[in-house]
Amino acid sequence: MAYTSVSLPFRILYLAHAWLFTLDVLLLSRRRARTPVAIATLSLLLGTLLYLIVTCGQMANMSSFSMTTGHGQPSDRTQTPPPELRGPDGGNRNTAVPSPCLQCPDNRDWFLQQLSHLSKRIDHLHAEIQKCDCKKISFEDSQLQEAIHQALKLYDADKTGMADYALESAGGSVLSTRCSETYTTHMGRYYLFGVVPLFWKRPSPRLAIQPTLAVGECWPFVGSVGYLVLQLSRRIHVEAFTLEHIPASLALNGNIDSAPNDFEVYGMDSAEDKAGFLLGRYNYSITGEPLQNFKVQHQTERTFEFVELKILTNHGNIHYTCLYRFRVHGKPVHDDTVW
Repeated sequence: MAYTSVSLPFRILYLAHAWLFTLDVLLLSRRRARTPVAIATLSLLLGTLLYLIVTCGQMANMSSFSMTTGHGQPSDRTQTPPPELRGPDGGNRNTAVPSPCLQCPDNRDWFLQQLSHLSKRIDHLHAEIQKCDCKKISFEDSQLQEAIHQALKLYDADKTGMADYALESAGGSVLSTRCSETYTTHMGRYYLFGVVPLFWKRPSPRLAIQPTLAVGECWPFVGSVGYLVLQLSRRIHVEAFTLEHIPASLALNGNIDSAPNDFEVYGMDSAEDKAGFLLGRYNYSITGEPLQNFKVQHQTERTFEFVELKILTNHGNIHYTCLYRFRVHGKPVHDDTVW
């Protein structure tokens, strides 16, 4: 016969109802009529007893049914998994294995079986690791380090790896802006004790050939058409140009419509040369890299010491255009200067 115990909450509920009923009977026994409280308490007590009787009967049936399978025969402790769930060694493919019966006196065989299964899985993973080609991984890692090293070297070499013959600190200079008018703006204000204004820093065309590239450190000119005549540090055979602007992520309003768009570059024999040799016409894209390099389109054997940059359009700003950095690259005619 199966023994079924009653849970603790049911016992507490039954005792509480019995105590309330007893208290009600003792306090209200002198009344001639039964009070509504006594009737309600008695109803709850009877309902609890009925619920306990039904619950105990169901639990006893379930307990007796779980002890037998089929026609009342005891069930086996272990069951053979179906063929589709068996592994190559006859074991179960599932990692979750049913726990051993708690009523079994000795579970040593079950635990040994599980340890054997885990040992086989570890051996399999170890064999997969041995197949890994560690030499190939180290070779790819060395390639990655070399690429990073080359990128850092290029960044240190003025981001281009080529000499800039228009750089002011190397001897380049701005000779003229022709009819271009500098856009009136205050790049910085300096005060005495934070109250008395001393002077304002105004933009200059020289900023276009200086290495500093910060937000606002540019030459702004009125409109979208501007000229910049440069004298290079020496006479060279011009090969390429580089135009650099700040990225949109650094702009205060997220917009760089003041960047140059279409521009032309001319090689000149002197600063007074009005009709120079057209080296090429180019387009600066604001959706590309901030630093963009352009090769000479019209090749020539001539060498130049003066270069004119003519900006034709910008990217939509109707008030001004900002020129941050312009570089000129090539091969010098005489390389006798020691730096």
